[in-house]
Amino acid sequence: METQISLKKAYYVLLDVLRQIKWMILAAAVCAAAAFVIARETFVPTYVSSTSYFVESTEETATAYTRFVTSQQLARSLTSLVSTVQFRELVSGRTGVPQKDFSISAALVPGTNLVEIECRSKNPISAFLCLKDASSLYPELMSDMSGRVSFTMMREPKIAFMPTGSSGAVRAFVIGGLAGFFAVLAVFVVISLFRKTLNEPKELRENFNTVLLQSVPYESRGGALRFVKQDYFGEKGILINGIDSSPAYEEAIKGLRNKITAEKKDGALVVIGTSALPNEGKSTISANLALALAQQKHRVALLDLDIYNSSLSDIFPKNSEHANQIEDYIFGKSGWSSPVKIDKNTGIMLFLGKKNAARRAYPVGEVARLIDYLKSYADFIIVDTPPVLLFSDSAETADFCDVSMLIVREHHATENQISDAISTLKGARAEFIGCVYNGERMSASSRRYGYGSGYGYGYGVRGNEKQKSEHVEKLTPESFVSNRNGGDDDE
Repeated sequence: METQISLKKAYYVLLDVLRQIKWMILAAAVCAAAAFVIARETFVPTYVSSTSYFVESTEETATAYTRFVTSQQLARSLTSLVSTVQFRELVSGRTGVPQKDFSISAALVPGTNLVEIECRSKNPISAFLCLKDASSLYPELMSDMSGRVSFTMMREPKIAFMPTGSSGAVRAFVIGGLAGFFAVLAVFVVISLFRKTLNEPKELRENFNTVLLQSVPYESRGGALRFVKQDYFGEKGILINGIDSSPAYEEAIKGLRNKITAEKKDGALVVIGTSALPNEGKSTISANLALALAQQKHRVALLDLDIYNSSLSDIFPKNSEHANQIEDYIFGKSGWSSPVKIDKNTGIMLFLGKKNAARRAYPVGEVARLIDYLKSYADFIIVDTPPVLLFSDSAETADFCDVSMLIVREHHATENQISDAISTLKGARAEFIGCVYNGERMSASSRRYGYGSGYGYGYGVRGNEKQKSEHVEKLTPESFVSNRNGGDDDE
């Protein structure tokens, strides 16, 4: 279990980082640009001319080894002489180049008697002239001093056309970009590691002392790439009467349905479903709860009161144009003069908002009037509202409902946000009955022995057997009685 939780935590850390990739790219771009500008502004061009000498002793020695050792000693003397101030003064006087404008250095190649001489200057011509003069001056001095050494020039001095470190700005650009990217990456990793979210259903009971109505498994739509893309970009609603839902998912929804059914007493039961934050799956859960209730031939109304992000219109794409338009009732248009409609494909009275409608807050009084009006038509009224922590609509609507439930998505809202959302719902007139844990990722063994695979049976219509009719029936309280008596119960 600890290994499973650790792997799940690692996955969510990776997912959190992927969600913030745009900020890491932005930080990389800013840091790269800043490093490039600084490198360009502080860069001082330096031109280097170089040559190399093979130093050899001309003395008659007993062995070749002794001659080699003597040659190395002479080469070391060369490097020491070139590095002296007196040598630089001599070169400066002969070339006319000020001492402060150039430098000369020599180094012995380890294990050889080969000497590398370099001359550096801000001016490529000055570097070349000083090196040229030093190359002719040094053999003269050494011959006068010892008379037993020969010099063989291995590489002729040349004028440098490109300064050393000219690629420093490009290097700074790359290093700055990588530094910015990984610095922000590290910040988001730390934030994700220390962010207190829920990763197991039992944490709802343990941390908030609340009822866990149902744990709903995560539904992926095939393939590892799509598995990640759903988490990164969000997921469209999966309906239990469609081909995408698994038997495990359907059973979880039916378990929630049974809990809600147990809350019903006399008259219609008005259930409000909301979440602490967006993208927790509240609309999908509300839609499937309505479908599950309708499968038992209950009269069900589903209200889309989330005017800020009307998701139910996407979840019911084929039915939305035949559904009741909630604006026709809320804003006093033609809705009240028309019979309530029900779609035979879902068995639900759909009250959907227009996807691109102006985001006008629904008058609380009109919402209460609509809910009260539907009580004579429906056994269950499911109300989908905006996230409770972002808008006051949910708490106000809860005052006209019977029970409320909070949909909590795994690793989404923090524990403090969940606690605040529960407190807000408990403060409303509707009875808070508990939370739905949405998007639980189960282990491979759990899926292997669950309903999700192996047995091959499920509920609802699938594949080519799925009904695609879009017939709409005018609904009145009397006509619904006859509708309830028709057809077989699914259980």
